[in-house]
Amino acid sequence: MASFVEVQLKKRTNCFLGLVYYLFRFRYFFELMKKSPVNKSNVLKPESWWWLISVIATALAYNSVTRLGFLSWDDNVYIYENPLIKDLSFAGIRQIFSNLVMGNYHPFVILTYALEYSFVKVNPWLYHLDNLLLHLGATVLTGRYAYLMTKSNLAALVVSLLFGLHPLHVESVAWATERKDVLYGFFFLAGLLTWLNFRKTNTLKWAIFTWLLFIAACLSKGQAVMFAPMIILTDIFQGKKIKTLLRDPWIWVMLATALGFGLLAIYAQKQGGNIKETEAHTALYQLLMGFWSLVFYWGKAIFPFNLSPFYPYPKEPIPLYMYAGPVFVGLGIFAIWKCWNKYPWLAMGGVWYFLQVLPVAQFLPVGNAIAADRYFYLPALGVGFIAYQGVLLLTIHWARTLILGFAAGWGILTWQQVKIWKSTETFFQHIIDINPTVDFAFVNLGRYYEKQGNRRQAINTFLEGIRNNPTSPDSYNDGGYNYTHLQMPDSAILLLEEAIRLAPDLAEPHNNLGYAYNLKGNVQKSEYHLLKSRALNPNNPTVFNNLGSLYGVMGKYDASVLQYKEAVRLKPDYADAYNNLGSSFGLIGKSDSALYYFNKAVTLDPKLPSAWFNYGIAWHQRGDTVTAFQAYRKAASLGHAPAQQFLKSRGENW
Repeated sequence: MASFVEVQLKKRTNCFLGLVYYLFRFRYFFELMKKSPVNKSNVLKPESWWWLISVIATALAYNSVTRLGFLSWDDNVYIYENPLIKDLSFAGIRQIFSNLVMGNYHPFVILTYALEYSFVKVNPWLYHLDNLLLHLGATVLTGRYAYLMTKSNLAALVVSLLFGLHPLHVESVAWATERKDVLYGFFFLAGLLTWLNFRKTNTLKWAIFTWLLFIAACLSKGQAVMFAPMIILTDIFQGKKIKTLLRDPWIWVMLATALGFGLLAIYAQKQGGNIKETEAHTALYQLLMGFWSLVFYWGKAIFPFNLSPFYPYPKEPIPLYMYAGPVFVGLGIFAIWKCWNKYPWLAMGGVWYFLQVLPVAQFLPVGNAIAADRYFYLPALGVGFIAYQGVLLLTIHWARTLILGFAAGWGILTWQQVKIWKSTETFFQHIIDINPTVDFAFVNLGRYYEKQGNRRQAINTFLEGIRNNPTSPDSYNDGGYNYTHLQMPDSAILLLEEAIRLAPDLAEPHNNLGYAYNLKGNVQKSEYHLLKSRALNPNNPTVFNNLGSLYGVMGKYDASVLQYKEAVRLKPDYADAYNNLGSSFGLIGKSDSALYYFNKAVTLDPKLPSAWFNYGIAWHQRGDTVTAFQAYRKAASLGHAPAQQFLKSRGENW
């Protein structure tokens, strides 16, 4: 018997297929398909139902998007740990427009997050809903642009359906951080429509509207600089000559704006360390990677399977199949040239695709992935025009079958792909399932389990990462760190020493190894590695906290106090260091200072059980048993075993 999940999946799939089928049986679409291929483009009137079909089908495919959570992959930096979004005052908005985020300058994106934060704080549903609404708006705009270019509602339908439903767009819509794509895409497409109005009416207001929308798109994502070439392409396919365009002052205004924002984007990427200025790979390797990334999106557009949020660079030697990249690109350019007059929308779509993908092709290495689904967001419009040209070549029956089949297939794949973005766990597990050699996926998944308090599962994940990629120092380091918290120093030392062998200049493995040797009772090796870590990174408060603990074990209480004070100076909200500082003061007989720092610790972190227990002891020593037992009960309720044992011995409950 089928499981409940299988039954629900079948029901939802059938629901999607059925709705798409009946949408396509609307009278207007039926009339469209009854006409011969020659007349297809002129049957429907501008007020056709194409936009409603596309919007409903897209919304249905993304119906679960508002139930997604935030991820620990960039969502923390952009949203729930981002101080910029928590202040909508004039000073706060000025900060938004004055700061880069992760090597990007997109203040409009951060401003939208700030507006959402003012309503729902860090509840993810509104952030995801707004992404979807912007995508639906962009879907309608793509269809409208296709209609104005071709005067065909069939073109509007094909282009908008492909844009709205294609699975490669899930990353841009379902990932809250990728507000960049849907926001810049909306402004970009709206600007194309106002530009067409400017060309139709030749009135100044439409030119100004276009320029302002272009700027808004650039303030949302640097990739928007391609707006200037796109309006030139639009003009060419509207019959304008290049000589005429070169004399148009507004074309030069757009090109100058694109140049300015392009330089700003490059500066921001360099500041964020995203542009790799190294000679780690040969010029041939990087050239082939650039050509292959141009081919990659086209291949995924046709076969959108095994999609992943991360596509790593291949290791050298270069795989043989990648040498075919320049050949495929050359064939594509040749096809565009041959089809320019006979099949104009294929040619336009091809030029649109190549121009839009070119800035993100990895000829210049940016980031650590060869491609990303989100980079296909606006290039999809070019693929839509190519699909429209292909539909025109088919018979009525095959055209209808093809559109219906692809729409249903894309919709189902998109609906399935959205689930990947449900949580940090499903996200990184999917990356691992697609490519188990991606070491950072294991590291981040393990850290997720660690934050959930499941250290055993975290360690198992790190060990699996080591088995799949035995040269990843992060997996060894994080695995060792979690072993120390399970009071298993021998296992921790084995992993941490290997992490140091692989990356001797990393500070964190030395810090964790020093802590592990302290647990082991080897104070000499503990001090050596902690001092080494401090030398490599003198701004890590954890190192000073661990040194304070070590010096306390060694009976050097004054030195211990100095280390703890440096830890809280570097991190003023470091509750654990305040707790340890209180213990040190207690050991040297300064009870008032001890009580002060214990109080500071429980104020900063009310869920720190050892701080509550120490706080209780401090009050007990002062004779205030009422306050002391309140603190003991709090510690016991948080799972502190010594507090529980103490209360049991006194016949107390918690």
